[in-house]
Amino acid sequence: MESRPRTNALDHLWDDGIRALQIFTEAHGHPYVPREYCLPSGFSLGLWVAAVADFHKRGHLTLDQSRDIEAVPGWTLVHDLKALAPVGSSER
Repeated sequence: MESRPRTNALDHLWDDGIRALQIFTEAHGHPYVPREYCLPSGFSLGLWVAAVADFHKRGHLTLDQSRDIEAVPGWTLVHDLKALAPVGSSER
């Protein structure tokens, strides 16, 4: 991820989310975070990933954000939202 000026809280939230997703991906071998997954800090990584997947699919990310998310191993343009269903869900 390239370093760029942090201009507001949303930029920090984006950077924190990308960093957390990279760590999750390294630990689990994939970026498919269950919706209910929260970090010990209280950050809801699962909901963040679901929102980013939706924004990405709709073309609502900036070019830098698209590059950041596409650099996460295993991320695809479509990023099947069914994979984000709660563990044990029939949607999986």
